[in-house]
Amino acid sequence: MKKPFTGAQKAAALLLNLDAEAAANVLATLPDEAITAVGKAMVEIDPNDLDKARIDEIHAEFLESVREGASIPPGLSSLLERTVGKERGREILSRIEETVRRERPFVALERLGDAQCLRCLRDEHPQAIALVCSRIPPERAARLLAGLEEDERLDVITRLATMQPIPREVVDEVASSLAAKAQTLESLPVDDPNRRLRSVAEILNAADADVEKEILQSLEMRDAEMAKQIRERMFTFADLGRLDRRGMQKVLSTVDARVLALALKAADAEIVENFFSNMTKRVKEMVQEERELLGPVPLSDILRAQDEIILGVRALVEKGEIRPMRGAGADLVE
Repeated sequence: MKKPFTGAQKAAALLLNLDAEAAANVLATLPDEAITAVGKAMVEIDPNDLDKARIDEIHAEFLESVREGASIPPGLSSLLERTVGKERGREILSRIEETVRRERPFVALERLGDAQCLRCLRDEHPQAIALVCSRIPPERAARLLAGLEEDERLDVITRLATMQPIPREVVDEVASSLAAKAQTLESLPVDDPNRRLRSVAEILNAADADVEKEILQSLEMRDAEMAKQIRERMFTFADLGRLDRRGMQKVLSTVDARVLALALKAADAEIVENFFSNMTKRVKEMVQEERELLGPVPLSDILRAQDEIILGVRALVEKGEIRPMRGAGADLVE
């Protein structure tokens, strides 16, 4: 029995059955990491495993996965035409598209992020929202319902529970209208409050210390919550991977070893290395041993430990003992 192919090997098998130009056109639609994986598989694959029966099996599996995923990938039309011929390729693509429309009429909404999907459904009748929720994956519908106001959510759920079969033409009409809205939304920039706050934090990090302090104090008087959110983004746990030696020494002087061991359980290698390289050998061994003794722990406990460390770091920042300068790629310690 032949050894099963991996996903990359299946893609490689299909591409190896195309001419060089067609294979290159398909590869051009893939992200870099996928090109690397498929290219490696094309080199390693055994040509003796590429008999017609196996290629046909992989091809059929590929088409089925496209159908189930309700997404027509770029280059599929060209791939089909070159593998099964132009006329038959168009017929297969047409059947795939029709199946997608029939089984998942609101696929245009599914391709949007949750926030954009909610924007698309804003001002729609609760019956239309209930129809959408009945035809998209349950986990996605649950997230959409969670984003509605309480009264609207209850109305939609009630309509879902009492919904009668809806004529196909009505479903198609609603889907077409929402698809047009979705296309418009996809071309608009996404409003990201986190990005705005991070930008402010970066600007203040690069500002003079007195200017930064004055701005934050004034902002705190006007909007304490916004000031708090900006402070939280001025120095995060990830920034500890770039803090210089003098800064790390100040941080380590305020951190409990057990809390640090827990915080490093799921930290990036850069952060772990920066901590360990600034410890004495004895302390490093103690923290490493404590980290191993902890065993599996809930991610929530690790995040709480990281938050505890960052609270202490922010206190040092506010005192002026640590001054992050992300933009300059360095950190100054007073």
